[in-house]
Amino acid sequence: MEIDNIDAFNITAMEIFQQSLSCFPIPVNIDSIELAKVVIEFFETPKNNSDFQDTFSFLTDTADETLNWLHFEGFIRKCNSDSFGTTIVLTSKGLNAVNGTPSSVDDKKSFKEIFKLGLTNTTVATVAGVMVEFFKASS
Repeated sequence: MEIDNIDAFNITAMEIFQQSLSCFPIPVNIDSIELAKVVIEFFETPKNNSDFQDTFSFLTDTADETLNWLHFEGFIRKCNSDSFGTTIVLTSKGLNAVNGTPSSVDDKKSFKEIFKLGLTNTTVATVAGVMVEFFKASS
């Protein structure tokens, strides 16, 4: 099964924000392999070992590149990067963005409340909608 790049990005970004908020203002270490383990749960897991390895490798690369993109766009600051992961903290732009309220959410939860709940019982489509609103609201 082929995973859509945007879906992988959205779920990865949401998990990064969730982990960042759980420790803010203390920096948090994000390990791309551990992040890929969370993200892969949202997709049909390939039965074939080779396909699984390809998918997992793709999601690990996506985690690394999502961290880079969020850094270059100013949502996170990288404090350290080594073989154990990347230590990050939300920037003021990231923190301001997560305090916004998406118009598409009926009960008017802030992004912060949505991210704090994490990805439990969340569909790929819901994550996509929330992340589109998040990046629109922060620009």
